[in-house]
Amino acid sequence: MIVGSNSTNPPSLTIPSPAIAAKHATSTSDPAVISLIQHWLNTCSTSPSHKLCHQQLDHASTYPTRLIDVLPEGLPSSFWKLIEVQNEAITGPFMTLSHRWGAGTIKLARDTHQKMLSGMPLSVLPGAHQDAIKVVKSLNVRYLWIDSICL
Repeated sequence: MIVGSNSTNPPSLTIPSPAIAAKHATSTSDPAVISLIQHWLNTCSTSPSHKLCHQQLDHASTYPTRLIDVLPEGLPSSFWKLIEVQNEAITGPFMTLSHRWGAGTIKLARDTHQKMLSGMPLSVLPGAHQDAIKVVKSLNVRYLWIDSICL
C-alpha cells in the first residue's frame, strides 16, 4: 500500500509488499522470502482465478517413490531422513528442489541409501539443500523431494 502526499498531507509513507521486501534478502531462507512464498501459496489457495490450484491443493496427490522427511520422529530437529513412500503413511503436501548437480553433491547410491534411511545430520548437505529444508519447515510442510537424493 502506498500513501501519497501533496502539499496538505504529510510525506509519503510506503509499506512494502512481500515481493519488495524479499528483493533485498540474502538467502532463500530469509524471513522476507518465506513471507513472499506464504503470500504466493495463500493466493493460490484462496484466489478465485486460481481454480486449478484449488483442485490440486484440495485433492490427495500422488507421491514420488522417495521423499525427505524434514521432521523425522525420534531424531533431533537438526536431522533429516529419506523415506520410501510405499513403506510410510504419507499425508499432506511435499515441496521440491531441483538443482544442478556438481562436485560434492550428496546423491542416493548403494553406499548412502541405508544411512539416509536411518537419518543424517543437516550438516552433511550442501547449503542449497539446507536452505530448502529451512524453507519447507518454515512453511509447515513435512516432506521435500530433492532430485539428487530421491531419484
